[in-house]
Amino acid sequence: VNIMSRSENKSEKMIQISGVNINSLIDSGSDVNLITVDLFFELNVTSYVKENIEFSGLGAAKVSSLGRTECELNIDGYCCTTTFYIVPKDVMPYKVILGQPFLQNITLVFDRGLVNVVSRENGSLLNCLIADVTEEPIAYMPNQQLKDQVRNLVKNYSPVQTKEAPIEMHIVMKDDIPVAQRPRRLAIKEQQEVDTQRHHCGGRSANIY
Repeated sequence: VNIMSRSENKSEKMIQISGVNINSLIDSGSDVNLITVDLFFELNVTSYVKENIEFSGLGAAKVSSLGRTECELNIDGYCCTTTFYIVPKDVMPYKVILGQPFLQNITLVFDRGLVNVVSRENGSLLNCLIADVTEEPIAYMPNQQLKDQVRNLVKNYSPVQTKEAPIEMHIVMKDDIPVAQRPRRLAIKEQQEVDTQRHHCGGRSANIY
């Protein structure tokens, strides 16, 4: 089993294991839950399974577990039976490490440096996330006159849109070949202006398109 512990994912939490209060380390980078052998003897645990598994990530050296046991865990009122692997007491700075097998069943809520645990089986998380929001964004203003001024500014606000923008566009030709356009039909007003000029020029007939 490979345990990769990342320090940025660690948080301390006071928990209760089999009636014993102990400070634990919450480590989302750990693949298993760990407990030291000295704490195991303090608990009211009647049995354990001898199982040797090699761990890495707890310092530079590799560590082998002494066995596996199940304990009653109570954290923030959430109770469950959790499997722990027993390790020598000097291999980690905490007596208990809660890893992914436990964390995948709960939700962690971080509030001002404190860690709160919420079970996914109840709706307690909804109460934690409820916040009072006022519908009036200027309710904090103590002066009624200031409130009225703000309301009038918002009510009378009229966006000013620029009709013309000082933008010039230059067309750069890739060669000296003239650009030709297909003949186009003149508008009615333009056609009338052309007819008037043609009349002044002697009435010569021409088709203008």
